[in-house]
Amino acid sequence: MKINMPVTQRQVELKDNLQIVSKTDLKGRITFVNREFIDVSGFCEEELIGQNHNIVRHPDMPAIAFEGLWDTVKSGKPWIGIVKNRCKNGDHYWVQAIVSPIKEENKVVGYLSVRKKASQSQIEGALSFHKFLNQKHSFISVLFYKLRDFKRNFSIRQRIISIFVVMLVTSLLTGYIGLIGINNAKKNLLTVYQDRVIPLKQIKVISDMYAVNIVDASHKVRNGNISWSEGQANLDKALSEVDKQWKAYNATYLVPEEKQLVNEINALFVKANEATATLQSILRMQDEKRIATFTTNELYPAIDPLSDKITALIDLQLKVAAEKYAESEADYHFYRNLMIGMVGLGALLVGFLGWLLFNTIMPRIRVAVRYLLSRSQGELHEPVIRTGHRDELTDVMDAYRALDSRLTFD
Repeated sequence: MKINMPVTQRQVELKDNLQIVSKTDLKGRITFVNREFIDVSGFCEEELIGQNHNIVRHPDMPAIAFEGLWDTVKSGKPWIGIVKNRCKNGDHYWVQAIVSPIKEENKVVGYLSVRKKASQSQIEGALSFHKFLNQKHSFISVLFYKLRDFKRNFSIRQRIISIFVVMLVTSLLTGYIGLIGINNAKKNLLTVYQDRVIPLKQIKVISDMYAVNIVDASHKVRNGNISWSEGQANLDKALSEVDKQWKAYNATYLVPEEKQLVNEINALFVKANEATATLQSILRMQDEKRIATFTTNELYPAIDPLSDKITALIDLQLKVAAEKYAESEADYHFYRNLMIGMVGLGALLVGFLGWLLFNTIMPRIRVAVRYLLSRSQGELHEPVIRTGHRDELTDVMDAYRALDSRLTFD
């Protein structure tokens, strides 16, 4: 960066209505200056024409302060900033500069710089910013500055997109949570059916085999309601079906309490099957005297404890099914509340982002309308206030300021 010396640190006070104007070519070489530029800077016209515009740059101006100038004007947009310029004798003056491209036949051929007196608040803001640029900063302060800079440069387009993204993400998360809830409900329903409902049927068949095909058959044979051979057939069927259903039942998922009952029932099966084997022998021998006393004295004592345990097993199935239902109900309330929370959070975020968008746009639009109406009626208005935003509306207002300064100069 060119360093112009000497400097006196004496400030030249500009008049409020003073307008300093210059033009440069694409390389930044001065091609035109107005009388006010010559009077304030102390250079004569011959000393300025053909020179690079940094001839009036003050060494106190950080190079980074001009970092975005060329990028901005080369993109076709006006650049606006607060600048400390140096006079020929070393004095300085503060201006609010508006640099905009000059186009001929839709081609940029140079740049127009219109500068007015900077307000005290603008000068103080620039000094504070320059001080910040020249100091070393902690990681936290740099992070804070970057966050603030991100907020300032968060465009209207990005704000609108962020609202749609929040809505999309909220909808997807809500749907995903709903699918998880449905899947969990399906799993619980499946385990209730496979591990509780079907086993209940299997246990009932086992219970019926002992109650109807074994115990009841012995009574019917004794009373002559069925033949001895039919009684044997009923016992054979019962033993085969009990073995089949018990194996199928043990193949299902068993809770620890259920496994304990199963072990107890297995022990009782031994006694019940021994009694059943004795009954088969009696039926084969067609021993009427033995069957009359066997059912009451031996068969019931062997089968009743088994029936009691099977009843306990049925009650346990109902208990576990009720627990699964309670678990499913808890899952339902959890995922329902989570979905409501997600919808509520999404609504709050969308509302907040919408409120920020509204407050970013509407006040500035109202001000822009007021400025344009005043200008259309030939009235002067107060200087356009910069809000600190760097978005599409900033481009609109900067373009208006460049147009206003150009019209005023012309």
